[in-house]
Amino acid sequence: MHCENDYTEAFGNYLWESIREVQPQRYGWYLQQLIKLEALRRLGMEGQRGLIWDADTVPLTQLSFFGPRGGAFFWGEERHIPYFRVTETLLGLPSIVERSFIAQSFPCEAHWIAGFCDFVELCHDVPWWQAIIDQTDLREESGFSEYETLGTYVTHFFPGEWSWQKPRWERNGYSAYSRPRSARKDSARGANSPAFVAFESWEPRRKYHKSWLRRLTNGFSTSAD
Repeated sequence: MHCENDYTEAFGNYLWESIREVQPQRYGWYLQQLIKLEALRRLGMEGQRGLIWDADTVPLTQLSFFGPRGGAFFWGEERHIPYFRVTETLLGLPSIVERSFIAQSFPCEAHWIAGFCDFVELCHDVPWWQAIIDQTDLREESGFSEYETLGTYVTHFFPGEWSWQKPRWERNGYSAYSRPRSARKDSARGANSPAFVAFESWEPRRKYHKSWLRRLTNGFSTSAD
């Protein structure tokens, strides 16, 4: 097991110095994206594939994120312009798919993340994390997406190694179910439930107990095989 400081030693201070004068309250939001990328990078160095999974998301069935073609992605509807703007300045690549990779999860092959980091460093001649920070407009509330950026890279360089998943998922969990427990009950009744549900902090919601999220995830698993 690793603590946060194990991942942030290289870039935590640099990010803080870059963002503290413009939007310090968003430091943690940007930091967690770099942590995810660094965790994937370390797995990749060991030849292991990895999966990013958002902690505010509840699985309602067993999930698999790697299929015969490689990474199997759920897809979203979000098309946030700043994400694509920084991707083009960071990678010099436009988005070439109509769907969004922002779907609470991101499977990643070992050679994808290795190639991504090498490519970014080749383009900018600085460490990959510094290039991301430097190229992101940190005045934006949400100026960078690890999902959208990695997804764009993969679609350009590994077009035959990924596919879209068919099962639907729910972004607005509080609106659809009011609370996590309701989503689990619908799934248990065999209702037409989504594969997973996000309960995000920005969405208006009723009061719920935090232990529900922990309890609901017990007995479910996500598979990288």
